[in-house]
Amino acid sequence: MLSLTQFHLLGCLRQHALSNTAYVFQSPLSFHVLEATKKREDFFAQFRDVIDTAVKLKKVMKKKGLSRARCICPRCGKHIHASISSYNGHMHMACEGQCGMAMME
Repeated sequence: MLSLTQFHLLGCLRQHALSNTAYVFQSPLSFHVLEATKKREDFFAQFRDVIDTAVKLKKVMKKKGLSRARCICPRCGKHIHASISSYNGHMHMACEGQCGMAMME
């Protein structure tokens, strides 16, 4: 059973127009579901783009024995600065542009 807060988060509970305390249940409309699906798909497309770039860059860095490197960002064309930790081998990368591509392993 969902709590009142969970109903609000789902967008399924709307406050009745005539009263401040009465609530009416409404099922999510199809356009809300489609909008949420589109946002999720966009997020995962960007996520895949970041992961693909990081995997390729880390592979090249490991092959060449580099701990720091720069490459061209596939999103905005600016530089991505990347480094691999000598302690645990994890990678950190961030784009200097405004595209927001960044990752920390």
